[in-house]
Amino acid sequence: GEQQTPSVRRSAAPIDGAATMCAHRSPSCTGLSQLSARVVRPLLSYQVARLPQQRRGMPLVHGIRAPRHVQVLAHSAAQSEQASLRGRAPPPKCEVSLDALQALDLRVGEVVQAWPIETQEVVTRGRRSRTRTKQVLGLKLDIGNGELRQVVCDIVHILDAESAVGKKLQVVTNVPMTEKFGHASHGVLLLGHNWDETPMPRSFKEVLPSTGHLPTGSMYGFV
Repeated sequence: GEQQTPSVRRSAAPIDGAATMCAHRSPSCTGLSQLSARVVRPLLSYQVARLPQQRRGMPLVHGIRAPRHVQVLAHSAAQSEQASLRGRAPPPKCEVSLDALQALDLRVGEVVQAWPIETQEVVTRGRRSRTRTKQVLGLKLDIGNGELRQVVCDIVHILDAESAVGKKLQVVTNVPMTEKFGHASHGVLLLGHNWDETPMPRSFKEVLPSTGHLPTGSMYGFV
């Protein structure tokens, strides 16, 4: 006759780091449980600790929830990290007059065209110098008054030409036209710089600020 495969009953309770229990406990199941207790649970705790604060305590996978003590430890570690960084930011720059500040034309510009630009730069290390190829980004920005501005900037590590079209950026429009990387550029973009000296990818060190739901050409003021 046909051989029937033994049925396996899985636990309906949420998994908390232990392996799924079999209906008939075998040496392989016991070994799996021990391996799970020694490897899976510590790994789960480590992954929870790395989550952003707003996601801690939420289910990671269907049926898996971080234990309460792991949530407390992760929250405590985040607070300690914030406390260690507090007060280490660079000091403010020299003061400017309010008239100079109000004269700044900062508005939302929408990218209608983008293209990569290859340029050469000289890199010096110690007494040795070499030339290398560097890629920057050329942008055509609609600033809301029917005018298109060409802006050349070094943000390829944040934004590439393909995903740039349609994106809204914060741009200062009332600056003189200059030559950047061998091309005319009329305007500068706002770019956030992370002052933390901890090693991290360059895309984490520099961030383009969000424009929210403001339409193209919206101007920023100061209050």
